[in-house]
Amino acid sequence: MDGRSLPDIVIEYSFYLLIFLVPIIWLPVNYELFEFNKMTLTYILATAIFGAWIFKGISERRLYIKRTPLDLVLLLFLAGNILATIFSNDPHMSIFGYYSRFNGGLLSTVTYIFLYYALVTHLDKEKAIKLLLVGFASSVLVAIYAIIQHPTPLFRNPDGSFRGIDAGYWDQNGEVRAFSTLGQPNWLAAYMAMFFFIGTSFLLTLEKNWQKLLILSGLALIFLGFTFTYSRGGTLGFVAGGILFLMLLFLSKPTFLEKIHDRILFVRRHIRVPKLGNDWRWFFGVIAIIVVSNLAFGNAFTKRGAAFDVSGSVTQLEIEGEQTGQIRLIVWKGALNTFKHYPIFGTGVETFAVSYYKFRPPEHNETGEWDFLYNKAHNEYLNYLSTTGIVGTLPYLALIIAFLFIVVGWLYFSTENKEKLLSLGLVSAYVSYLVQNVFGFSVVIIAILFFLIPGFFFIISDLEKSRNFVLLSEKNLKLLSAHPLWEYSSKLAVVILTAALVLLAINSWVADYYFAKGISGNTADVVYTNLSSATRLRPDEPLFVSELAAAEANLSHQVEDKDFAKKMEENSLKHIEKALSISPNNLGVWRNKLRVLFELVKVDHDRYLPDAIKTAEKVGELAPTDAKTQYNIALFYLLRDDPDYEKANDILKKVVSWRPQYLEARKQLVENYIDQGKNKEAKEQLNYLLTENPDDEKSLKLLKQLTKSD
Repeated sequence: MDGRSLPDIVIEYSFYLLIFLVPIIWLPVNYELFEFNKMTLTYILATAIFGAWIFKGISERRLYIKRTPLDLVLLLFLAGNILATIFSNDPHMSIFGYYSRFNGGLLSTVTYIFLYYALVTHLDKEKAIKLLLVGFASSVLVAIYAIIQHPTPLFRNPDGSFRGIDAGYWDQNGEVRAFSTLGQPNWLAAYMAMFFFIGTSFLLTLEKNWQKLLILSGLALIFLGFTFTYSRGGTLGFVAGGILFLMLLFLSKPTFLEKIHDRILFVRRHIRVPKLGNDWRWFFGVIAIIVVSNLAFGNAFTKRGAAFDVSGSVTQLEIEGEQTGQIRLIVWKGALNTFKHYPIFGTGVETFAVSYYKFRPPEHNETGEWDFLYNKAHNEYLNYLSTTGIVGTLPYLALIIAFLFIVVGWLYFSTENKEKLLSLGLVSAYVSYLVQNVFGFSVVIIAILFFLIPGFFFIISDLEKSRNFVLLSEKNLKLLSAHPLWEYSSKLAVVILTAALVLLAINSWVADYYFAKGISGNTADVVYTNLSSATRLRPDEPLFVSELAAAEANLSHQVEDKDFAKKMEENSLKHIEKALSISPNNLGVWRNKLRVLFELVKVDHDRYLPDAIKTAEKVGELAPTDAKTQYNIALFYLLRDDPDYEKANDILKKVVSWRPQYLEARKQLVENYIDQGKNKEAKEQLNYLLTENPDDEKSLKLLKQLTKSD
């Protein structure tokens, strides 16, 4: 073991596993196939590193963290996130992240910052470079999968035409735009671009030709995988990173003789050509890869793939469909509206999914995604602004600016060497991510790289501060030396704590497995059984508890056993209130309460209808401009024994003004007018319906009913 302790080995190899496995892992048995598994694995490996770090500190009687130039801004950034969580509209969501995205909650941010300090504290330059090479190898594997998602001669349809390896398996069409193991083309493009620049640096620093050839081959695969994403945001990020790489390649402080030369010739700045020697040939090989790939396969702007065949869970901004520009501007407007109302602390870390509905511009109803959920602003900076306000956004921007300022300053004064070239790749990868995030948002592996890239730079450039921040010294730990039993007990406690935290992560994974089975269940009893299992494992997750409540309410009027039906009725009420106690402002939970009461109205109309109407009104307050939500509220007013037509009509008229083609709302409005004897108003709405669809069966039935009443 070359003299290294077991904790050192655990820390080092946990980082190797982190950078290699997180991009690759996905499992088809979860509610969210990609991000959830990546986040769970990150928590498990971070826990292993944490346990090994503490164990090592006890053994060495000294626990410390290496200082870096970003310490202050990182502390401010963390403090901003903590404050935004404390004042959050939904603290549970702010801590754990929005369920299905996971990345971005306070827990994940703390984990990433911890990994940053673990990296700079425990890995030296040699290990950091090895870790980057491991990451590059993983990105090549991810790229290979992306390439064979594209139609290829390796896989053929029955008619002999080419197909991708997983054609027909996904809702998204990977043959048109590859997404590989990251689950979405834009995320894949951001990841591929980052490691393309890091790989280019290795191409210029590795010494042996066979190593360079391997790297160049990997770069060709990565760029091909990047190309098949056809991501406009990713392409803009790649271009920005490429321009920066070329600019900084020529950046250096002129020598004394060069300054004299410039003064004599009255030139403003002497440009020194980098001393790459034979590596220029390899660099031109990189340029050739880019040119040939563009000529053969086009890019996101010259050859735009057809739209995804999508399910209801995939948005235009994720697939960059026909309405991308229009919808993006609307969502950005909603994010700014949110910030205007919550300028200091925002609505809470990772709460965009629930806060956007409150400030959703009415014009969103005019788009093709009028009834889609947007859980991100699709602009990382506006997302921070709306969810963490000024206290979270300013430190985030300060963190970025401080790092870029430090890197550029170091590159200016450094000499032409391996460290400079590696740093070029790191900062170019970082900038490509920053530009891409103007049109997107980070996911687990990208967020990990966002925090680790500065750490890699400080290790490679030797800019970690020599003075460590000592958490516990030998003096503080002298009790451990008093008797061996204290040391053994402390180490055992660390092992138990580490194992307990790992088991918590595994428990969450198993709970999600049952939740996914429950949500996709075909029968009421299968849904109930699996959701019950999920809730037993994670009774603190409001999504699980509220979905279980809805399942129980559904069973309460389906089963013949009256005692069991009564139990389901009571449990559904208990569980939905528990979910609301955890997340009192969560629109999704309130909608589930509405589902619960809708089912219970079938059990006891008079008892549950008043509460159902109040709940519908609460949902309407949380989503005042959502056409479908408002339409459902109108239906509840009509369930009364004495229907409240005036309130229902006011809502329905508002709904059809937002979305004229909402035919179901118009049909209901026609029915209401006929019931009220308002035939003139009914005819106006019916004319629109018959113009849109002259053969619609329900519209024709309403026409007969209206003619008879005349």
